[in-house]
Amino acid sequence: MAIPIMSKRALLRCDGSLEEGFRVALEISDRTIGPISEAVGELPPALELIALLEEWRTAYRQSLVRGESRISVESVTIETGSRCQLEDCRNLSKRLETALKNWLSHPSFQEIEQRLREGLNVDDPVEILLRTRDIRLYQLPWHSWGFIERYPKAELVLSIPSERLETETQHHDKVRILAILGDRRGIDTDSDRQLLEKTPNSQVMFLVEPSRQVLYRHLWEQPWDILFFAGHSHSSEKQGILNINQTEQLSLEDLKYGLKKAINRGLKLAIFNSCDGLGLAHELEQLHIPQFIVMREPVPDRVAQEFLKHFLQAFSLGESLPASVRQAREWLQSLEGDFPCASWLPILFQNPAMASLNWNRLTQPTEIPTPVSHRSNPVRKLRLRGVLAISLLVGCLLLGVRSIGVLQRSELWAYDQMTKLQFSRPTTAIPEMPKIRVIGITKQDTQTLGQGNVIGDRALAELITKINRYQPKVVGLDIFRDAPQPDVAGYKQLLNTLQATPHLVSACQMGEDDQFQNQAVPSIAPPPLSPQKAVGYADGLLPDADGIIRRYVLQMAARPGSACASEQSFAWQIAKQVAPSVNLNRRLPADFGGYQGEADEFGEDVILVNYHSSSRNIQPYSLQDILYLNTESELKQLFQDSVVVIGYNLGGSEDTHATPIGQQNGVMIHIHVIRQLLRQTPVMRSWPQWGEMLAVMGGSLLAGGMLWRWRSARRRIFGALLLGVALPLVSYGAFLQQVWLPGIPVILGLWGTMGLIWLLEKRLRFLSR
Repeated sequence: MAIPIMSKRALLRCDGSLEEGFRVALEISDRTIGPISEAVGELPPALELIALLEEWRTAYRQSLVRGESRISVESVTIETGSRCQLEDCRNLSKRLETALKNWLSHPSFQEIEQRLREGLNVDDPVEILLRTRDIRLYQLPWHSWGFIERYPKAELVLSIPSERLETETQHHDKVRILAILGDRRGIDTDSDRQLLEKTPNSQVMFLVEPSRQVLYRHLWEQPWDILFFAGHSHSSEKQGILNINQTEQLSLEDLKYGLKKAINRGLKLAIFNSCDGLGLAHELEQLHIPQFIVMREPVPDRVAQEFLKHFLQAFSLGESLPASVRQAREWLQSLEGDFPCASWLPILFQNPAMASLNWNRLTQPTEIPTPVSHRSNPVRKLRLRGVLAISLLVGCLLLGVRSIGVLQRSELWAYDQMTKLQFSRPTTAIPEMPKIRVIGITKQDTQTLGQGNVIGDRALAELITKINRYQPKVVGLDIFRDAPQPDVAGYKQLLNTLQATPHLVSACQMGEDDQFQNQAVPSIAPPPLSPQKAVGYADGLLPDADGIIRRYVLQMAARPGSACASEQSFAWQIAKQVAPSVNLNRRLPADFGGYQGEADEFGEDVILVNYHSSSRNIQPYSLQDILYLNTESELKQLFQDSVVVIGYNLGGSEDTHATPIGQQNGVMIHIHVIRQLLRQTPVMRSWPQWGEMLAVMGGSLLAGGMLWRWRSARRRIFGALLLGVALPLVSYGAFLQQVWLPGIPVILGLWGTMGLIWLLEKRLRFLSR
């Protein structure tokens, strides 16, 4: 017949206490592919559950009849169990079950149960391992949990601390059982003996009321698969006491070295078919025995015999250990007419580092459960120093190539993506900001009121005159007028208008040799008689190597021979007219953020343009809109106390520039900078060079540490993807706070280290074949 295998395992880690509540972590794994699902939940404080548990334990012990229990004879003080006491025990058990179900139905725990249902099939053989430091959870009737009831092949097993031990490899044909029949006063251990003798394919050594020395010698000198004890026992705090004969009582501490020797020689299962075994369980945990079964409360003699009978029947026929315990436990319900809560008593503890047992595996060669880290994970063969060396190598390599500008294009690309996301965010009103109006002269305007793509002087004079009528704060003219366009009379009218305009800022062009277009950009003078404090250069737009405008030069020294002598930018002059105290100390260092390996060619105030979403609300008006279409009240609302900037909005390639948010007219880029200055937006910051170096090295070391700790390919992939998502989110969150993090180098450090170690693992696997 096929041997059922517990193919899936769910581990529940409960951190906390019944008084304070628990934080619960779930991990579902498959024995062939490793972890497959995780979840986190909570269980609230359960004071009612504590009280009911104590009441039930008292009522249960009072329901026992003297001589009927396998508890230590000296510990029995109750003389009789009345019918009334039995009924009290049954009523309290129902109330305790109901309280437990209600507790496990709390909304904060439903994510755990939902993930269990999603990750496990009803017909899957499943172990549900429960790990906690609050041992009162061991005393609760977990089999009444709705999930266990709905999954007939699932069993809740109490998890003990994980420990992998070196054991000797043994070959044998029969299951070797050491059966200790201890103090038998008032109980029938002969029935246990008969059941063990009938167990197929087994070799049983019986020690009947042995002395301490005889018991110790058998534990030490011979290998065993199963250790069995029947007789009187009891628990004292966290210690279990066994009556091995009528005169000697021993704790497991007294047998510690003999038990350790037996475990090292292959002992896989201990069964204590005796009373009050939670104290025994605590000591067995410290010994790291793979699996063991105890009774959580005093157990009547008949209940102990029936449990052993049905457990051995199922286990010897090939059922897994958890399934055998469940079958025997559920059979005990047939005895609950006379023995209340009999099915609550047996509990299985298991070391999660060990695979679940079945009878056939007991007769197979014993696996040596050495830590997987030394056997099957090739990355361990690299040793920790090797992993650290690889991580540091990748980190240093990234820092080197970054310092010479190799990563600049990718980092600027990431900067552009974050800028687009920021620009697409919903806008919020800023009441203290002055209104900003843009007059964008279109092709239709120039065709009607100018010549070619140039607006006429007369039309421009009429526009400015009309705007001045409503007392704007500042008028900025981002149109060059160093000569008539096209008639002299109109030009004279324009110059008179400009001279009569208070708070006027005119544009000029400083000019330079354009290193990206390989052509000279001529200088252009401001309108004649323009005061120096009312002139700003318009060519502060600083393109990067890819032609995208991300930076803006606020001020720079006048160039010899240039017709434009202003040392301040057009946007700065306008902002200063509105707010004279505007802070302009915004110089970017040469190696800033993603800008690495560049010479500090300016040495003046350069800022990163903040393309903020609030600027989306600024829509250009055409010249003809203002001259012909708007009413008096509309014009007043538009221009009174406003910052008005006049420029071209011709469309196509005329006066348009590539920016992180797409093609923008030059006048709109000036608007972004003006708004940035007037809002006193914090300057974009980056970490110091040593901080960025630590971040890149830390990413590489984190990747190496993940691979060192995690053996499952699924977990590694999940970790890589999680970090690949989390790091961009962290970088974007910092970007919104005006901090530019080295996200691209850190991500490359993570994935580069993982990739290199993965290749080395693959090579080691190949060489180890």
